[in-house]
Amino acid sequence: MTGVATHLNNNQTKSKPGSGDGTKVGLFANPRAVSPDECWFYHVMDLPGLGLVGGHWDLRGRIHEYIGHVEFAGKRVLDIGTASGFLTFEMERLGAEVVSFDADSAARMFFGPYER
Repeated sequence: MTGVATHLNNNQTKSKPGSGDGTKVGLFANPRAVSPDECWFYHVMDLPGLGLVGGHWDLRGRIHEYIGHVEFAGKRVLDIGTASGFLTFEMERLGAEVVSFDADSAARMFFGPYER
């Protein structure tokens, strides 16, 4: 494993391999099989093995204008709210090391450390 998984403390557990149903048994959920027909893509993009997929937001060919002509080579980026991940993939293509996060449901979008 790479990324966060390589930084686990001894008291954290990894997902139990093999079930494939997405059930969380540790820090990470197990991968599950997903058909492209089950997915809704926010961004228009070309995915290896699938071809063109997409939704309402097409930034292909305009990424530099959208990100303000920022140079990403050698930078570390935190992409919060990744949607389909198009910007993550593009920043990686431009040389950045990217960590991405998105909520797994709309209910979690408003969960945060708010004052009581």
